[in-house]
This record gives sequence, C-alpha cells and structure tokens, in this order.
Amino acid sequence: MRDDTRILVVDDSEINLEIESALIENRWSIPCDTAVNGDTAIKLCNERIYSLILMDYLMPGMNGIQTAENIKTTKWNFKTPIVALTGSDDEDTAAELREKGFDDVLIKPIDEQAIAEVFNKYIGVSVVENRGGSEHTGAVLGSLHEVPGLDVTGGLKNVAGNRDSYVKSLRILKDKLPEANERISSSLLKSDMDRARLYLHSMKSTLANVGFAAASARAGALEKAVLGKDVDYYDNNIGAFTDILDNISRSLDKVFSASGDAADFSRAGNEDEFLKSITVILEEFDNFRFMEAKEMAITLSEVDFGKRLNKVVINILGALDAFDYEKAATIIKNTLAESE
Repeated sequence: MRDDTRILVVDDSEINLEIESALIENRWSIPCDTAVNGDTAIKLCNERIYSLILMDYLMPGMNGIQTAENIKTTKWNFKTPIVALTGSDDEDTAAELREKGFDDVLIKPIDEQAIAEVFNKYIGVSVVENRGGSEHTGAVLGSLHEVPGLDVTGGLKNVAGNRDSYVKSLRILKDKLPEANERISSSLLKSDMDRARLYLHSMKSTLANVGFAAASARAGALEKAVLGKDVDYYDNNIGAFTDILDNISRSLDKVFSASGDAADFSRAGNEDEFLKSITVILEEFDNFRFMEAKEMAITLSEVDFGKRLNKVVINILGALDAFDYEKAATIIKNTLAESE
C-alpha cells in the first residue's frame, strides 16, 4: 500500500459514515475522508487525489450516479475507481450500477470479505490488527446486550470490533431516530413517496449496520411497497414500523442515561466557548463553507456543554443533515439572541 493511500466514503447517513470509515481505518489502517452528500464529495475530489471512492448510490439531492459522473470530470479523480454502496442485494441493481459507470458494487452492511476483495483488486492492502476501545464503552456494551432486537456482536463486526465507534454510532442513532420518524411521517402527509423511499432506504441500511436486523428488514419491506405502489401494505405496516423506531430510541436512551451521558463526551465545555464556536459556524455559513461548518458542529457534539446547549448542537446537526442551512442558521441566531 502506498503511503498516500486515502479513501473517500460518501453516504447521506452519518451513522453509516461512522461505521464504514471505522471498519476501513481499524482493519486496514487506511485514512478516510467522509462526505454526507454529492456536493461535498465533488468539492473534496477537486482538492485531492483519492485511491478509491465508496459511494452510496441512493442519496437525496444529487444521487450517487450523478455524483460519480461529476467526479469523473474532475482534474484529480477522473480515473479513481468508484464503488457503489447499496442496500439492495438483487443482481439487476448491481448490473444497472455498473452500466451507469460504477467500477464495482458492495452490499450494505458491508461484508468484511467482500470489501477485502475490493481493496485487494483496486489498491492492494493487507488487514491489520483491530483497535478495541475504551473501558467505558466496554461497560456500556454490557447494557446494550439487553436492548431488544439488537445484535451487538453483529454490529461490532461491522466496525471491526471497535467499541468506541460502535457505541458512538448507537448514540447518533438514538439522537436521530425521533427526527427520522418525523421525516417519514411528514413525507406521508405530503404524499411524497419518493422522499419516503429515500428515508426508508437510509434507515434500512443504518439499522442493519448497527445490528437491528429485524427492524432493517421491516424498513426494506416498506421500501419495496413504495416502489411497487403497494398502498395497502404500506398503510397497514408503516404505523408499526414507526412504533419500532420509537421503542429503539427509548431503549437506547435508557442505556445511555444509565451509563452516565457525560461520560461519552471527550471533555466538558462552558457557555462562553459554546457561543464563540456557534458564532464561527454562522460565519462559515455566510462564506458558503458548509462542510467546514458541519465539521465544527460535529466537534461541538463531542463536548459536554450541559443538557440545554447539547440539545442545541443536536438540533443544528439535524438541520445540517437535512441540508437545511437556513434552519441551522436560525437556531444559532436564536441561541445567540437568548444569551444576550
């Protein structure tokens, strides 16, 4: 493997990005950059050369196929192999993606042997030893084994056994599930079935990645119902699915609350530091530096500013995940105004 080997992972799910990059970095010690949408991926591809790009093909906004086409026109990555990531395991989808310009296809959740073959084929790497995780996350895992429907062993396998990355992914899931439920319900009220399919597809792969196989299968069945315009199946089962998401959220919240929420933060912060940081994020918005703003918000989420301000960070990240920069800016402005 060359010293400058680097992989770009593109996925609209923050949880999938955490899991996929953790697997690569822990099993192969290959540094990764991540992008939550096509625009960010293209920006990164205009800035540096990547050895390989792994990309979710079904994303809101610019989808994976359109993003790949744009990357093929960049100065630095027009020859870089691009591998599609998909939660669909049928051969027709894989064949279609190859016809659309992808060099290869991987099924999510990513099988370690399958990705090893891709790495050997395109960049030539060998597996290295895992890195386990901290004592605290090891203790949390004991409680996670009690969460109904959660296969902790399988979820850990997807991150090459790294406990820190796995617990972080489940924490993100806990915080994102209420918003995901709201998005699904909202798309139904608006009869926007294309967007409902995107949310269900993302939820299917996310749940599978962390170890909620049965819930993932339900999301997949609902996605197929949308594609097949099976209105009766969808109407009869969507309520039960959103109830499952609510139950998962409550179960995870119980685990993390009992383990001591602040213990998973990297450090404690204060309100002055928080206000200065969100002011800088707002300035990044003004300069159209949205990726940098997102990175700063993620860094803030790792600091314990107290329950009220931590919730503000979660709301900012939620808006950014939805590419609603106006909403994120409004949250920041309102927070700054309340502090005066």
